[in-house]
Amino acid sequence: MLKENDAVIHNIYYGNGVIRKITDEKVYVEFKCGRRIFPYPAAFEKGYLQSISEEGFLKDDSEAYETELVQTETYSKEIEEYEEMRTVNSLLEIFQNCRILDEYLSSSNDLNKEFAINLIKRGTCFLAVKRNGNYRFYPSRFVGYANNNRNKHEANDQKNGRVTNPAISAILKIKKPVANEKLNNEYIKFCDNLGFEARAKGAFGVVRKFWEVQV
Repeated sequence: MLKENDAVIHNIYYGNGVIRKITDEKVYVEFKCGRRIFPYPAAFEKGYLQSISEEGFLKDDSEAYETELVQTETYSKEIEEYEEMRTVNSLLEIFQNCRILDEYLSSSNDLNKEFAINLIKRGTCFLAVKRNGNYRFYPSRFVGYANNNRNKHEANDQKNGRVTNPAISAILKIKKPVANEKLNNEYIKFCDNLGFEARAKGAFGVVRKFWEVQV
């Protein structure tokens, strides 16, 4: 049974590494070159990752490696860097994250869609973006981290609105998000359009707060 701090080897690019976190779907491995996320258990089943205790893991078979390189062309696209998440530093970075959430909400990928809906359902502080007379709502804890996506967000154990809120406020030049009855009613309508009933309050029973931006 694999567990945290077990040693593994990535036969193609990264060499030896150490498991820093393992879930039912992903394994997070730290190599000398940085951290990477792999599908679990697929990475082991396909042979791209091996436990360091597996017999023969150090075998130097360059021909086999070349074969694996060809076979992993598609698979390697699934591998993402596990970076220390930084907060956004421009309006462009915020809107890039908004676009990602919009794509998830209209996606045929059920996991992405469910992820985005749960963020909106459970959020407390939102960027309210008015476009063509309609509002869309984006949770601070997602849009406040640069170049965010589902995998990075789920892997980010340090995500915190107390970190993202000041970053967003600084960019918008607004002191902080505030409770707003009109925007809360628009949020409720937005949730209805997404097919679920808005909760009475945000996470932990906290009143929802908003920044408003018109584009």
